[in-house]
Amino acid sequence: MIIGALIIAIILLALLQREAAVRGLKSLREDHFFSAATAEPESPLEIGLRFANGSRLFLPFVRYDERLPEGARVLAEGEEKKDPRGGTYLMGTTWLKPRQVLEKRIPVSFEKRGRYLLSDLKVFCGDFLGLQEEGRRCDTPRELVVFPRDYPGGPWENTLGSLLGDMSVRRFIFEDP
Repeated sequence: MIIGALIIAIILLALLQREAAVRGLKSLREDHFFSAATAEPESPLEIGLRFANGSRLFLPFVRYDERLPEGARVLAEGEEKKDPRGGTYLMGTTWLKPRQVLEKRIPVSFEKRGRYLLSDLKVFCGDFLGLQEEGRRCDTPRELVVFPRDYPGGPWENTLGSLLGDMSVRRFIFEDP
């Protein structure tokens, strides 16, 4: 009698185990974004990661892996992982309660001007025993434009300002008839 109940419990556990990873990935909604569309060089901004559990069931294991654009510098300690081939990653694991939305914000900065894309977010859902996981890639690219540094000015500013100022004054002032 006890052995029969144990066998049934093991079979049910195996079925739940197999279904948990597949079901979890179907109910998970993920997104990544920059906190601003434009930025100045070396000014801090945030990369946001949002995960939402759309089901009424618990998600026991969610893992994310975000490859950062080249030139990104993570300002928070312990958030980044270095790839031996070059590049920086944001990696982490979490779990989600039913209908829970989790948002994580990581402070970063960019040293050089240019256009930076977030386009490589991978999410994985696993079963509650940690034996199987299913994954997918988030294909919603997000863009950030970093402006060039301000020109510090110097001797040319006064020279060109007075020369161009005189030209505009001569052009738009009319003599009194």
